[in-house]
Amino acid sequence: MKKLYTLLFVTSLLISTGINAQVTFKNQNVKLTNGTIKSGNCVAVVDWNFDGLDDIIRLDDGRICYVDVQRTNNQFQTIYLGTFSSTAGWAWGMTVADLDHNGFMDVAAGAYGPAVRILMTDSAGTSATLVSIPNSNFFVQNMTFADFDNDGWVDLFVCDDNAMSHIFINNGTGTLVESSTTINFDVTGTDDSGNYGSVWTDFDNDGDLDLYIAKCRQGVTNPADGRRINVMFVNDGNNNFTEDAAAYNINVGWQTWTASFGDIDNDGDLDLLVTNHDHASQILKMTVPDIILILLTIVVLMFLISLLLKAQWRILTMMDLLIC
Repeated sequence: MKKLYTLLFVTSLLISTGINAQVTFKNQNVKLTNGTIKSGNCVAVVDWNFDGLDDIIRLDDGRICYVDVQRTNNQFQTIYLGTFSSTAGWAWGMTVADLDHNGFMDVAAGAYGPAVRILMTDSAGTSATLVSIPNSNFFVQNMTFADFDNDGWVDLFVCDDNAMSHIFINNGTGTLVESSTTINFDVTGTDDSGNYGSVWTDFDNDGDLDLYIAKCRQGVTNPADGRRINVMFVNDGNNNFTEDAAAYNINVGWQTWTASFGDIDNDGDLDLLVTNHDHASQILKMTVPDIILILLTIVVLMFLISLLLKAQWRILTMMDLLIC
């Protein structure tokens, strides 16, 4: 018995030590077959070939696209997908998705012109064809793939630094066509420029995608100028979008470069983090109105009371049976 107690003590000590041990990271660059790639500002970790393993997509010098495809035993095979531009450091934004449903993700990138370009991966996953989106010669700051119209095909949103943002709708074949009716971006009483970062997410948890744009317009010093006030386009569930950032108190007027939603305080709803150029970063916590909390409390109490009444009825019924 003493040996058993000793074994249990040692085991619990080892478990406790393991739980409290300091986590460290180990350099594993040897797993990458091409260690000379300098990705610049564009990189993505995504399951490029839908095999259940995460792959790495990088733009060497901001223009040459490589996919590090994860194989067995966490080893990677580097595939050259294509070159976006001959200009060094070309890309300012990049996004990845399977536009044509051929089982491999395509890579879109953009800069300050001459066009937004897409490397359309072939059905074998060995190469790609470079295509340019017509009439897309504008200053790209950020871009995002998402299914904006819920038709099962991924669409493209692009932030334009010098004018209103742009939405390109997938026509069902992988071809993107610009839409001027999906969202009305003319909402600030200005030229609606200064679009730096974008987040497509269901921030209000109602089952559809909403759009938040981080705004920054260099040279504009007035924080009340619409070119530097963040906007939120709320989806009503029928793909009708209304700008309503002020109602949610997220119409930040600093020079915001990026934004991201996440449950920072682990309370089940999405909070907002924004990084600003001229002000400290901000965490904006989502709060539930008191009336909603009161109603939820009442519902929970009524549920508990109903459980107690059912339990009491069962006890009385059993007592009646015993008496009988």
